Amino acid sequence: MKGLLVAGNVVHDTLVRSVDRLEWGRTHWVDSIGQSLGGNGANTAYAAAMLGTPVRLLAYVGSDAAGDDALRRLE
Repeated sequence: MKGLLVAGNVVHDTLVRSVDRLEWGRTHWVDSIGQSLGGNGANTAYAAAMLGTPVRLLAYVGSDAAGDDALRRLE
């Protein structure tokens, strides 16, 4: 198979959007908290696949719900 082999990590990024400007050492209200697939391996493989390149990703994922979700998103 011709294409790209990507080796790297697969993680869940937690994205927190503050209502106001952030200041260290203070409590802040947040507008939203969400999760996104991340990691240099997952992001690179995903972007290359979206551009039409055949891709294989070499990475470890946990044998838990978060790992299952990451694999589902990358399929």
